[in-house]
Amino acid sequence: MVAPIRELGPEVDVLGPIPYSMFNASFDPVFPKGTLSYAKSDYFDEISEEAIDMMVAWGDKKPPNLSLTHLNHFGGAVARV
Repeated sequence: MVAPIRELGPEVDVLGPIPYSMFNASFDPVFPKGTLSYAKSDYFDEISEEAIDMMVAWGDKKPPNLSLTHLNHFGGAVARV
């Protein structure tokens, strides 16, 4: 499933399963202790092309410092727990 991405030869390859606790802490270095931040999330059964385009458009409007947008797939083993 990730072969097409790996064929692009990324400098860093972090694709693969990780423990939830590691995923949960993966953004800690981006937001130092004391940073006042706000997070929002949602779950979708499907993500349309229009929704992806909208996420990209809003991501481009965000302030550059301490801002991020990410999309996570919680299917597979996570969905079976």
